[in-house]
Amino acid sequence: MSAESAAALQEGLALAHWTITDLWVASVGIGGSFARTDVAHITDGTRDATQAEHNILAAAVNDHLTDQGLDHPVDYWHDL
Repeated sequence: MSAESAAALQEGLALAHWTITDLWVASVGIGGSFARTDVAHITDGTRDATQAEHNILAAAVNDHLTDQGLDHPVDYWHDL
């Protein structure tokens, strides 16, 4: 599922105009305990995300995009 997870997160990053660092900061802000390198490896598909990790990262992007008027464009794990 890493390819689907990475693709969904990459799409969200592009929509948000975010860098990996932006996603990392936002994910830590909502309770994630990632290293920046973990976020980089999950989003580029070189490290598999767990269901919980993917959902935290998706929530971080979706929170930002919801503020921009988009309705949760990054799929959560169960929708991948």
